[in-house]
Amino acid sequence: MAALGTSGLTGVILSMLMAERINSQINREVVLLNLLPVKLAGDPMSWAVKFRGRTTAAGIAETAAAPVATSDVRVQASLVIGEYSDTAGVTGKAEAAAALALNPMGVAGGEDLMADELSDSIGNVAESLANHVYSGTGGATDPIIGLATAVAATGTYAGINRATYPEWASVADTGSLAAISKELLRTSMTNIRTACGKRVNLAVCTPALLDRIKSLDSTYPAYVSSIPINGVDKKLVSGSRAVYIEDCWFVDDPRCTANVIYLLNTDHIAIRSMPQFTSAKYAPDVIAAEMSRLTGTTIRAEEAAALMGKALSSGIVPFIKRLGPTGNQENNQVIVYPQLQLIGCKFHGKLTLS
Repeated sequence: MAALGTSGLTGVILSMLMAERINSQINREVVLLNLLPVKLAGDPMSWAVKFRGRTTAAGIAETAAAPVATSDVRVQASLVIGEYSDTAGVTGKAEAAAALALNPMGVAGGEDLMADELSDSIGNVAESLANHVYSGTGGATDPIIGLATAVAATGTYAGINRATYPEWASVADTGSLAAISKELLRTSMTNIRTACGKRVNLAVCTPALLDRIKSLDSTYPAYVSSIPINGVDKKLVSGSRAVYIEDCWFVDDPRCTANVIYLLNTDHIAIRSMPQFTSAKYAPDVIAAEMSRLTGTTIRAEEAAALMGKALSSGIVPFIKRLGPTGNQENNQVIVYPQLQLIGCKFHGKLTLS
């Protein structure tokens, strides 16, 4: 087998080969990532938002002149893609010791210490993602703009000021934690439907709050471990539970903001990810040739293209960058480029309890 280098193409190969494992590990940690659609994006990520500007249609006489043309206001929303990273480093001596360590059967187990360290780095990145989809402010250390900031009735989101465009506001209701009731939940969901004409289909809150909500009515069905989202059955991760209440799936997440219920419409929210590699940058025949060089096994271009397609469609697309040695220590960097996107703010809301 050829030696691994530190070129960008070598990193692409490593990322493709490890994509499924990395995405599986991230998905197990990040509850919302497993429930929301994940789509590719560039940086900065931008999309057009339309606000009401067209004159309301009205009846006219058969011989009347055609109405004057009007149009909605088109405004460009924009978000910067975040960057999260961690580095796995293993010394040659530690790698050698791990390779000779005895497994439970008393035989040298040949443990791959770098793979174990990479797994820990991936877990470290996933933990930050799991927290920041709620608490992130778009800052240097928490570049995801999480639900606590994005779902709001005032302020600016994605470069659009809600004072200028009130339709960009989310519903932000408050209530008493001690007096939480079915009626309170129903009122918040109705307020969102009144604002946008659509119903929410997913609500997230802490486990303690979900227990209180379920206890409101003994007729609520039992907790379940998978729910339908946009026509796809989604298995809940990290021990999360769900219950169907008021035509909406309520899911618990211990990383959710305390005493807040986020009410979401999954047609109008997404996790965005920017890949480090694409088929436009690296043609399948180039990928196949490099994989063959590294592994000593002939890889066809069609197989390389299928492997890249699978990597790019499996969720947040990770990149493994070989940093090269520092003395006798090998270093590999795990990098992901994510952002949370509220495609339309008025389709979501939150209920803050105190």
